[in-house]
Amino acid sequence: MEAITIRSQILSVVDTWEEIYSIILGNTKYKHGKFPILEKLRKLDLKTATAEDLKDITGYSMWACPQECDECGKYCNAVVEIGVEHTWESVPAIICKDCLEKALKLLIDNE
Repeated sequence: MEAITIRSQILSVVDTWEEIYSIILGNTKYKHGKFPILEKLRKLDLKTATAEDLKDITGYSMWACPQECDECGKYCNAVVEIGVEHTWESVPAIICKDCLEKALKLLIDNE
């Protein structure tokens, strides 16, 4: 189980970028910093960087963005990932605070 927020996405962007693109392009090129996007991401202060900073560097907003709740479909800045470890074959459920509260109420009311 893991909380996912805009900040947690920003804090993990370098590792995530390296993991994804090293698989696609091969580990050695990314590990030795030969790609300008990765180098720009590494120079960011990830504790204060914004989603817009990541978008400016990568050209995409997907690196730090609201996540869709699998239960209600609403996009939220904070969710919880529940279930299996994220792999290429399986993905955990993404659940927002409102749906977690409804689920907890459902359990409590039915005890």
